Amino acid sequence: MTGRLLLALHFNSDSFNSIMNVQKLTREELHYADVIFKLRIHECNGQAYEDLFVSVFEKRRPGFKPVKPHGQAGDRKNDGYVQETGSYFQVYAPEDASQKITEAITKAKNDFAGLKAFWDSISPIKEYRFVFNDKFKGPYPEVEKALVDIRKAHQLSVSECLFVTIKSSRGELLCSSIVL
Repeated sequence: MTGRLLLALHFNSDSFNSIMNVQKLTREELHYADVIFKLRIHECNGQAYEDLFVSVFEKRRPGFKPVKPHGQAGDRKNDGYVQETGSYFQVYAPEDASQKITEAITKAKNDFAGLKAFWDSISPIKEYRFVFNDKFKGPYPEVEKALVDIRKAHQLSVSECLFVTIKSSRGELLCSSIVL
């Protein structure tokens, strides 16, 4: 393989920046990038995770626009979207996802309702992605069911969106990336 898609993590003295890049990397470099990526995901909760998500999607998804909260109205249940495709993203990153399943379900449903009420007239909602930091544990069935219910009720493409590690069929690390 001449190049691998990788979320390359670059640190400077003040901040973390994430960019998408295609590079030839050694197995050791891929492993190092994977470890750094996993550490960053585990460290991120709340706004820090949303900031990481936005920094990645601004580079990965053409047309992605983050939504800046304003006053009491906030972001109107929209953490970012792609107007041309009607794709919307809502981020949720509790410290311990396994203890917040009921809250995640409530958030997914309530945020979709608020999103639809305000944003559907701006760009019709065709896709709703609930970005849930599960700390690499995998999707929770109850959350998946709530998202399927939203999809069926509104004829949408809807699912969880997870940062994950991708391995080959032989178990080789290929990259740390985002499942959409």
